[in-house]
Amino acid sequence: MPAVPTGVTSAIGANRHVRMAERLCESGDTAGALVSLNKALEQGADACECYIRIAGVHMMVGHLEDAVAAAQQAVGLSPRRLAARETLAIMLTASMDYAAVVEQCRAMLRISPRNLTARDLLMQAYMALGMHSEALGVATDMIRIDPVSPLLRLKRAVVYLEMRQTANAFDDLQTVAMQADEPDLHAVAESYLHTLDDFHLECIEALAMDDALFRAQLGQDPEGAIEARQLALSHDGRRRLHLFCDHHLPMLPLPDPTRSYN
Repeated sequence: MPAVPTGVTSAIGANRHVRMAERLCESGDTAGALVSLNKALEQGADACECYIRIAGVHMMVGHLEDAVAAAQQAVGLSPRRLAARETLAIMLTASMDYAAVVEQCRAMLRISPRNLTARDLLMQAYMALGMHSEALGVATDMIRIDPVSPLLRLKRAVVYLEMRQTANAFDDLQTVAMQADEPDLHAVAESYLHTLDDFHLECIEALAMDDALFRAQLGQDPEGAIEARQLALSHDGRRRLHLFCDHHLPMLPLPDPTRSYN
């Protein structure tokens, strides 16, 4: 039988160590997984892939500095490999080094301009840095790339809420609630809508005690009155509005009739 070439033997051994590392990670033996991955490196495995895996193992046990260092090794070995830069961006996000996350995401987008993962991480970094307008721009770009994704619309709604743009947030949340097939997404959207309803109903109550003209309009045409003030309510919120007008509004203190903010 002819001898197996040395390079082939090494490759087989390297792959065996990689598979062993996967099994050890699944069993919780992260130290053993790191040993196997280092052996795979010694036997000529794809070094970039190994460092990506090493970063993941360090992340599992909360060794963020080691995770970042391993991911940086991966990027250094293969700067145009998106998986390496994505791993580094994720590790930097966990380390709360958001300026560095922005840098990595921009590098990914130079390689792959329509990359949604890079844009999502970039949006999160901008939010953490308080750069809400930039985050909104990224969120809107993601929707342009995938306009039918309820998840992306939900992400933009969260940015709108952070910016106190409740009317825009309401529109996105209504769309998610109506279109999302995933029960979890639907439930999250409904939860946000309920919170917005609570906030807007509190505003309506405060206005009804302070603005005589609004109080009169609310008694005659509740939905028209709130639409004029750009206070959006969900279907359930409108039901609660009518209950409020029928039962609670007559009990509220009357506003000063000479004051109006219309």
